Amino acid sequence: MIISAHTIGAGKKRSKVYAICTTPAENGSSRPEEVTRFDTMEAAALVLRYLTGAALDAEDTARAREILHTVDTKGAAE
Repeated sequence: MIISAHTIGAGKKRSKVYAICTTPAENGSSRPEEVTRFDTMEAAALVLRYLTGAALDAEDTARAREILHTVDTKGAAE
């Protein structure tokens, strides 16, 4: 899995979002496929570490799970 930065919007409303994506080797295609997006690189990096099984302390693990719960809740509402 990788993190990919995307610029969205235009002009003064332009901002960056950070997506966790699968690699082509993982998904069997010729390009990365997006799993989910985050507003900050910090959130994307923490969740990526959690998803890949990196060693995290209890606080970081709880925070990553909270971020994922927020993403799930937001996705269900849409």
